[in-house]
Amino acid sequence: MGRKTIIVRTTLVFLLKFLISLLSLLGTVAILLFLVYTFYRLRMPTVDEIIASSSVQNTKIVYSNGVDIIKAYGESGINTIKLEDIPKDLVNALLATEDRKFFSHRGIDYFGILRALVVNVRSGQIAQGGSTITQQLSKIIISDSSRTISRKIRELILTVELEKYLAKEDILAMYLAKAYFGAGQWGVREASRFYFAKELSKLQLQECAMLVGLLKAPTRYSPVNSVELAVGRMTQVIINMQKAGFIDDDCAIANIIHDISLPILKQKDLRAQNYYFTDWINSQWGIIGLESRMNKISVVTTLDKFVQNETVIVVDDFVRENRDILKNAEIAVIAMNRKGEILSMIGGKNYHQSQFNRAVYARRQTGSIFKLFVYLAGFENGLKISDSFIDEPIRVGNWQPENYGEKYSGQMTVKEAFITSSNSVAVQIADNFGIDRIVKIARKLGLTGKFRNDLTISLGSQESTLLEITAAYATILNDGIPVLPHGIRRVNTAEKILYESGILEEKSVLSDKTIDSMQYLLYSVVNEGTGKKAAVDSLVNKTIAYNMMNADNKFFIGGKTGSSKNNIDAWFVGFANDLTIGVWIGNDDGTKMDGIMGGNLPARLWKNIVEGIFQ
Repeated sequence: MGRKTIIVRTTLVFLLKFLISLLSLLGTVAILLFLVYTFYRLRMPTVDEIIASSSVQNTKIVYSNGVDIIKAYGESGINTIKLEDIPKDLVNALLATEDRKFFSHRGIDYFGILRALVVNVRSGQIAQGGSTITQQLSKIIISDSSRTISRKIRELILTVELEKYLAKEDILAMYLAKAYFGAGQWGVREASRFYFAKELSKLQLQECAMLVGLLKAPTRYSPVNSVELAVGRMTQVIINMQKAGFIDDDCAIANIIHDISLPILKQKDLRAQNYYFTDWINSQWGIIGLESRMNKISVVTTLDKFVQNETVIVVDDFVRENRDILKNAEIAVIAMNRKGEILSMIGGKNYHQSQFNRAVYARRQTGSIFKLFVYLAGFENGLKISDSFIDEPIRVGNWQPENYGEKYSGQMTVKEAFITSSNSVAVQIADNFGIDRIVKIARKLGLTGKFRNDLTISLGSQESTLLEITAAYATILNDGIPVLPHGIRRVNTAEKILYESGILEEKSVLSDKTIDSMQYLLYSVVNEGTGKKAAVDSLVNKTIAYNMMNADNKFFIGGKTGSSKNNIDAWFVGFANDLTIGVWIGNDDGTKMDGIMGGNLPARLWKNIVEGIFQ
């Protein structure tokens, strides 16, 4: 056997072994990929389940009158928007901007991913994405924004499944029905109505381009937040359409000349302020024991149409009139009746710009508003309105609490201390009667969370939400019976009632004497104390007239101012007739406000709201 033959044979043996090893490795990889695919696939919904869960129909959230709709959630499945319902310009704008090879790839555009990678490396930033429309739909369905391998695997698997079982037209329709278009608008049909006051089929090219432009960054490019950025992005989409061959040069130039009409910007649309409330209602399903997605249901809420509309208008006017003082400070308002039914809710100055509901979710330092619980604990354990304290500088260990402006008045009664919001006396009362008693009262009246175990609690170092604080103050108006704040009266279909709010056991947690004392103090704050800017003359006069003729000391107005340390939070919470209304003002980032305290802007806004409702 020659040397050449041996070399050839050795080479063939090596190649054969290499090929066997390679096939073995590929087989192992294939098995691993199959196991990974199976593991994740079994834990994901099927396409049929996705379609079924997407088809939520006609969920109506209505006012307390049971008729007028606050917000209706339409259909969002592939059966609700057909491709033929969507303007051709909208489809072309979407394809030109988001996925030009949509009708030719199988869900994943490998060349697009590679191209985006090269562009991003060259630019040194994320300048281009590689996700197809199907992948973007998968992200929406998965509802997971985490940047994990697990999420990416699930996204890719779902992308493959969607492409396997759905027609391209159905994928497009579902994506447009589910995508977020900014300003709280989900789905292209709702976005069309919201931004342009038009049905989807009536959209013009510019309008189609603007909607598609929103998909990249819905909040940033929303015309509600910046018309300039929205038009700039719209222009880029039109250029994309020209480059993709969907429109010619003349058409592109004609549409780049901006004469787009935005009804949302030309008329005062305060309706969106109601969405703070409807968003909160949508978070209540688990609490009331119902599924989050049901077909054809009506949710009768506690929101009073007149009270809510008046509150929205008053807040909007107040923000405009005090823009220079408020600057970036936010506002939250809640109004409830004795039953704890929310009649009005404002979660911020502008729902379009921020959907965070500060009335419900922002836990802020309560400041002097917390003194209510200090004095209640005192009254429940022998404190009297006529008792005297020395309003003077005090020291507790290394802590030296100070009155506002470092002003002290010497000997004063409990009433005088409360209506002037003396920090010195509040600390002394807390020290006399004990932190545990204060915490116990606060919990009975509905405050939650971890309480500080030191005397700083007496000056409002405790954090709470406007919703909790307002409900606690409502307890004083409700004869000491704790108030559970709620927004849903009834949930029903056409056939049956699914949920109905019940009546809590009516048992007071405060003595009659304590309630009478506190109602009087709250009235005195408004009539002659730190809350005079909240005084509504008609209600003050009504109180005076009633008590001249009767001996049961009834009060029709009262409240308490509150400012946390360094004026970071400013509050006014009080009652007017049978309503309890809470107002909070503060910066989201917790920075100090200039010149805003509970006794000025919050008290003034509270008064304006009360006058809007009752006069």
